[in-house]
Amino acid sequence: MRRVLRPESPAPTVAGLALAAIGFVLILVGWARLADETAVALQLPYVVSGAVVGLGLVMVGLAIVTVQYKRRDAALLHEQLEELNAVLAQLGTSSK
Repeated sequence: MRRVLRPESPAPTVAGLALAAIGFVLILVGWARLADETAVALQLPYVVSGAVVGLGLVMVGLAIVTVQYKRRDAALLHEQLEELNAVLAQLGTSSK
C-alpha cells in the first residue's frame, strides 16, 4: 500500500483517469437515455443519475490527477534541493 501512495507511483494517476473516463461514460449514457424521453418529468432521473454523478466523477478524477502531479513535482523539487544543499556544503568545506 505504501508503494502505491508514493509520489512517483503512477497508480493514483491511473485511478483518477479511470474515474474521469467512467464519469464521461455515465454522462453519455445519461444523455442517450435522456434523448429517448419526451416528458420532462421522465428525463429528470437520467439527468440526476447520469449527468450529475458523471460530472462529479470527472471532477474527482481530475482532482486526483492534479494532486498526484503536484505531489510528484514537490518530491522532485525536494530531491533537487537536497542535492543542492549537499553540493553547497561540499563547496563550503573545500574552500576552507
